[in-house]
Amino acid sequence: LLEPAILDAYSYCETAKELWETLKNVYGNTSNLSRVFEVKKALNDLTQEDMEFTKHLGRFRTLWSELEMLRPSTTDPELLNERREQDKVFGLLLTLNPSYSGLISEYVEG
Repeated sequence: LLEPAILDAYSYCETAKELWETLKNVYGNTSNLSRVFEVKKALNDLTQEDMEFTKHLGRFRTLWSELEMLRPSTTDPELLNERREQDKVFGLLLTLNPSYSGLISEYVEG
């Protein structure tokens, strides 16, 4: 049984299959580096376009909540430094041309 907060965080999933695949991606990988990158990319690419503001805000909050679940708050200096370094690399990867998709996949999938 899923906690209501978790279920709410994934309310954008349109089918049960999509929900379970998303949950598997998030919780099935111990490092979750690839999912962290996917969520950061989704946040980076998120635009309102013709979407109602409340729906857009909901999508933003959902992605942000997922990122917080993947990377819970910490005061551990080693972990903070590791995340900072990952974020630098993510920042670069998000700016690369699609021809670098193999390199991106190799990095985020370990």
